[in-house]
Amino acid sequence: MSDTRWKLASTAMLASILLGCGGAQGTEPQDMSAADHRAAADAHDEAAAGHDAQYDPEAVDTRLPTGAAGGGQLYDWAEEVYNPTASHSTAAREHDDVAAQHRRAAATLEAFERQQCASFPPSTRALCPLLGQLASADDVDGGVRLVFREGVNSDAAHQHVACHVAFAGTQGREGMDHCPMYVPGARVERGEDGATLLVTDEAGAVSDLRHRAHAHLPEHS
Repeated sequence: MSDTRWKLASTAMLASILLGCGGAQGTEPQDMSAADHRAAADAHDEAAAGHDAQYDPEAVDTRLPTGAAGGGQLYDWAEEVYNPTASHSTAAREHDDVAAQHRRAAATLEAFERQQCASFPPSTRALCPLLGQLASADDVDGGVRLVFREGVNSDAAHQHVACHVAFAGTQGREGMDHCPMYVPGARVERGEDGATLLVTDEAGAVSDLRHRAHAHLPEHS
């Protein structure tokens, strides 16, 4: 398999991982940046520690079993012995589980960025790569079809766009108000003719993505 076909296959596999993970609400990789996932994990760790501090494994109390209330005096209901702090242990483990989901999501995003950006030094990931590179940006369903100028290596340009989509997932979108790869839900695909398609799953972000892409055309440079 050629390097290009291998990269495309790897991209498709990683994209399926990003979209196919399941877990608690907000723990999908695409729900937030890797940094935000790790911050959320830390918050759940703190919440778990709070519940653990309130759990006493030796605490004992008694209560009537469920259904005993209102039963009158015809039955001899035996009292249940239980740990009144047990719910804190349960809550702590739930927070531990969600924290782990957030950390897995962060790791997935970071692995995706490493794979997509392997050919580009970190310094290039802070700059939008489309300026001066585009010949056209035609509207398609969900976004635009990018055609690069003559002399531009289209495979390298496609991979550079994919790198920025991945970088947005790990670092967030703050400060990248003009680059189309940083709109919510942005993803890069190959068209049937091999062209680069930049689209978004967020319906409300489509017009913004198109506007940003059109702003990088030669007539706007």
